[in-house]
Amino acid sequence: MASPARPPLRIVDAVVAGVIALLGALIGVTILAFVGQLSALSALCEGVQADGLSCNAGYLGGITVLGMAIVVFAWALTAGFALVRIIQRRMAWWLPLVGIVAMIAGFYLVALLAAAYQPAG
Repeated sequence: MASPARPPLRIVDAVVAGVIALLGALIGVTILAFVGQLSALSALCEGVQADGLSCNAGYLGGITVLGMAIVVFAWALTAGFALVRIIQRRMAWWLPLVGIVAMIAGFYLVALLAAAYQPAG
């Protein structure tokens, strides 16, 4: 069994993990605002015949939901895992960083998937 961290180091680790988790929450809210704007792309498809290559309103709506789910789950899971590791007296400061990276990567993935189905024009 690994030896637990010293008390001052555990306190610093918990504080740093909390600050990074709060920063991740702010980044997540910002990304949610941008992903929410992707739903406006399906509004541009009104009256346009969907040809399978562009302007598929259902696909764009699904991508928006997927983007929001990635952000929420990435933050909630990593913040929860960090809390559990803090309770177990193990280093946890790096877990919220993993959540931030996952949120940003998920945002770019969703943006790339949505870009393929933007309405022409």
